[in-house]
Amino acid sequence: MRSINGRGSHLRRLWRASVLKGALLVTCLAGCSTHDGAGDADEGHVDAAVAEVGGTRIGGADTSYRVAVEKAYGNATATEAAALVSLVNDALEGEVARAVGVDAAAGEIAALGKHADETSKAPEILAKVKRVFGNDGAAYDKLYLAPKVVNRKLRAWYSRDAAIHARERELIEKAFGLVSTGTPLKQAAEECGIEFSAFEVGGSGGHLPADLARYFPRSAEGVKGSLESILDSLPVGAVYDRIVEDDRSFRVVRLIQKNEGNEKNGPKYKGEAVAARKRPFDEWLREQAARIKIRIADPELAKAVRETYPNVWWVKRRPADR
Repeated sequence: MRSINGRGSHLRRLWRASVLKGALLVTCLAGCSTHDGAGDADEGHVDAAVAEVGGTRIGGADTSYRVAVEKAYGNATATEAAALVSLVNDALEGEVARAVGVDAAAGEIAALGKHADETSKAPEILAKVKRVFGNDGAAYDKLYLAPKVVNRKLRAWYSRDAAIHARERELIEKAFGLVSTGTPLKQAAEECGIEFSAFEVGGSGGHLPADLARYFPRSAEGVKGSLESILDSLPVGAVYDRIVEDDRSFRVVRLIQKNEGNEKNGPKYKGEAVAARKRPFDEWLREQAARIKIRIADPELAKAVRETYPNVWWVKRRPADR
C-alpha cells in the first residue's frame, strides 16, 4: 500500500494556504488555537479546525496523525506542512469523488483493511501505523484507508466514463474503420491526428517503446503479458478485431512478425499500434478541484505551506500577497 502521511504528537495543523483566483479560494480564518496531543484531545475538548476543503473539515488531530504515520514509514523529518498538504489533497479528491457519485463505502474500507492485514509485504510498518491510531479506529479508517479506496474508485470511474472520453473514442473508432478497410496504421493515425508506434515484445531482445508503454497503467511485465496475449491470438499481418481500452488509452493493434523459434534470438512479437490517448486523470482532477474552496485557519501554517511547497499546483496558483 502506498504511504499515507500520518500523525505525530504536539504538531500544529498546517496545510495548503493557497488562494486560487476565482473558483479556488484559500483564506486564513482568524482565531485558530493550537491542538496538543497528536489527536488525543482532552475529554470535552473540541478539536479546532485547521482547514476546510469544500465540505471536508481537517482538524488538528488529523495533521498530527498524518505526521506520525509518515514517521512510522521512516520519514523522520515529516512536518505539519507536509501533513496538511497531503490531507488537503485527499480532501480535494474526496470532494470530487462525491460530486460524481463515487465514495468509499464502509464495507469497502473494511475489506481494504482486512486485505492489508492479510497481504501486507511490510507487516512491521503496518503494525507501527496501527499503533499510531491506537483505539481510534474511526481515524484509521478515515485518514489511512478511505483515501486509498476513493483514489482507486475515482480513477476507475474516470477511465471508463464515456462522456469524458467521447472525443478519443470517436477518433479511435475512425482509425479502426480506416484500418479495417485496408488503410495502413501509420496513415490512419495521421489522418485522425493520433499517435502511431512500432514495438517489440517477448524474448530477451523485446521491449516496449516509451510511446506505447505509457498507455499501460501497470508494471512493464504486466504490459508485456497483456500485449502478448493479444498478439498470440493473431495471425501475422492481422489487426486485432476489437478496440483495446485501458485506463490511459484506446488502441488498434496489428501483428507484424511472430518468432516461433528460440526467443533468445530476438523478440517474440513485432507489432504496431495506433493510440488515442485519454486525457490524464490528474489534469482532469485538478480542473474539478479548482472549483472547491480551501480555507486555512492558521496564518503561520499557511505561510509555511506557501514557502515550503510553492510548486504544489493549488499553492502555485495562489495570488501574490497584498
